[in-house]
Order: sequence, then C-alpha cells, then structure tokens
Amino acid sequence: MTLGEFLTKYCFNKSYECPSSNCEVPMLDHSRKLVYGRVCVEVTTQVVVSGTDESINGNTAPGQIYAWTYCNSCKLSSAVVPVNMSVWHLSFGKYLDYIAYSTFSKVRPYNVQFSPVQCRIIPNQYTKQALLDGVTRMASLADDIVRTAEDRLALFTKHDHYSQYAGTFHTVLRQ
Repeated sequence: MTLGEFLTKYCFNKSYECPSSNCEVPMLDHSRKLVYGRVCVEVTTQVVVSGTDESINGNTAPGQIYAWTYCNSCKLSSAVVPVNMSVWHLSFGKYLDYIAYSTFSKVRPYNVQFSPVQCRIIPNQYTKQALLDGVTRMASLADDIVRTAEDRLALFTKHDHYSQYAGTFHTVLRQ
C-alpha cells in the first residue's frame, strides 16, 4: 500500500468510520498511532482553512497536502512542507521506515514481489497491401450475400404462395 492509498483510505475518506461503536468522531479528526520497530509514529490530520499560517509558504494549491514532524519529548516541530507526488506514491512501509529512522535504505530485488501474471501487448501492424486485400475480401463477401439473397428471391417467385407475399418481400429487400 502506498502512502497516498493509506491517507486516502484511512484519513481522508469521509465514509470510513471508526471501528469503535461508541465513537462519533469523524475519521478526519482522529489520530492514529503506529508502532514501527522501537518507534511510535502518530498520524494526525488537520484541515488548513487558509494559507496564512507563517509555517506554510504563500504558494498554496487547493487540495495540497502538507506534512511536518513533532516530537512530544522536546516539543519541537519541523518545518511544514508540501507532500509531492513521489512521496505520495512511496510505499507506506518505506515511509514509516524513513520517518522512524530518518534514513533511507535501498529496496533490494528480493524485497519486491511481482504478480505472476505477465501481460504483453503486441501491436497489430498491417501493410497497405494487407488492408487492401481485406477491403477486397469484404466487398467480395458482400457481393456473395447479395447474390444469395437474389437467388433465394428467384426461388421464392416459383413458390405457390408467391403472389400473396411478393409485394411485401420486394419492398423490404429493395430498401
């Protein structure tokens, strides 16, 4: 799960409800504590009403998400920074690893599992001659259909009840 998926599903989703039946607090006002290794990370969400806060620069965009860290022990907070799309698409586990240990470790190939399903897209490439042959074949098939219909109409004219239905069939077939 990416950081963006986590935030969208569990923090910004207004239809997501607290699992506690006694809780009536909207999920946007909840805080979540995640224990990761020897570190407890608390995720809180706030709605920024206007960009006048001195910790946020004046270049605010609608829907922009900001992040900062706060230490309960020393009561210090980091600068408020906008979350860019590369962080949004970062693995949630890697994000917790970075927040908890303030380091970045490379993803090793054996850490990544891919789906066993492999999709291949093979583009269809046709030559002009192949397209021309296809059009010629379709025209030939259309001629065969018309000839077959005319032959069957000729057979029908020899039938005993031809005069009773002939006018209707001729009108329908000639349209």
